[in-house]
This record gives sequence, C-alpha cells and structure tokens, in this order.
Amino acid sequence: MRKAAILAGLVICICLNATAQRNQLALDVGVKITPQVGSNGSFNGVTTVDKSMAFEGNYARELTSFPGASVQLEFPFIYAFTSNVKSLNLFTASGYKSMFLTPSLKLQIGPKRKLSPWISAGAGMAHFSDSKTAINGGAISANATTKGAFQVGGGVDFRVRKITFRMEVRDLYTGPPNLVVSGIKVHNNILAAGGVVFNF
Repeated sequence: MRKAAILAGLVICICLNATAQRNQLALDVGVKITPQVGSNGSFNGVTTVDKSMAFEGNYARELTSFPGASVQLEFPFIYAFTSNVKSLNLFTASGYKSMFLTPSLKLQIGPKRKLSPWISAGAGMAHFSDSKTAINGGAISANATTKGAFQVGGGVDFRVRKITFRMEVRDLYTGPPNLVVSGIKVHNNILAAGGVVFNF
C-alpha cells in the first residue's frame, strides 16, 4: 500500500511538472547583420561590415501568466563569428568577433498553442574582439572592448507534432567596437535566426 502511494505521488509530481512547463531552452543558429555606417563625403568614407554566422543559447523562465499569455525572464546569449570590415581607412581593424548577453523581459502570446508569437526587450553587455591585422595587412594590437547593449526583438514559436521550432529577429544596439580608427562608430547589430525550443 505504501509503495503504491509513493508511486502515485511520483506520477502526480511528474504530471504536474509536465503540465507547468515554466522553462524554455532555445538553441538557434542564424546570421548577424550590421548596417553600413559613414558616407561618401566623410573622411573615412562608407564602412561596411560583412554578415557573419551566429549562434544563440537562450534560457527563459516564466514569471507570471495570464489567460492566453505568459511573461518571462529570458537570458539570450549570442556569439557571432568574425565579421570582416571594409573601409577607405586602411588602418581600420580588418574584422571583429561579437558576444552579447542581454537579460530581457518577454511577452509570449498563447505559449501552449501551435503558433505562439512573442516580443522581447532588455539590456546587458556586448563584448567585441578585434582581428590582429588592419585592412592594409599590417599588424595591430588586438583590442577587446566591452560595451553596454540594448536589445529589442520578436519572433514566433510553432509546434510540429511534439517539436517546437522558433524563428526570431533581434536588434542589438551597442557601444561601438574599437576598430582602431576612432571615427568609425558601429552601433546596430541585427540577428536573424531560427532553431528549436525545449519546454520543461
């Protein structure tokens, strides 16, 4: 009798935990897009930054819920591989890597539905690591800079049978990376990504 009661208690706990599903872990892959800066009439001319592959790991925890909606605290961590830089100023660093961590609040509509859109906003930090060479091929001191970062984004989760997929876009506005040339100010970084979501 005691064993049956313990087994029943375990089954109830497992069912309640499965029903709650207050946690999300998302793994995404995508591309970081950085809009060009400067102008043809400026000293450094137009500076462009190539697209780069990026990965995102994102943990979210539900804070509260309403009928048909959920408010979550999320921790999106984004790593982007080297983005090559092109500028008329040949002393500019030839590229840089990026990392972003921006704790955010997320509002998700219909989190248990097959199609569930969401929006997110938050702030944190960005870390940039320059290449060791300039555009002209000369060696430069590698610079690593950490800046404040703000992010706004949105996306949609959709379920196909028992698997949840995600498509998202985030705009990360940061302090500029140190590209050796002080007049080049790169602020916007756009992430377009997709992946899978684990609910538990």
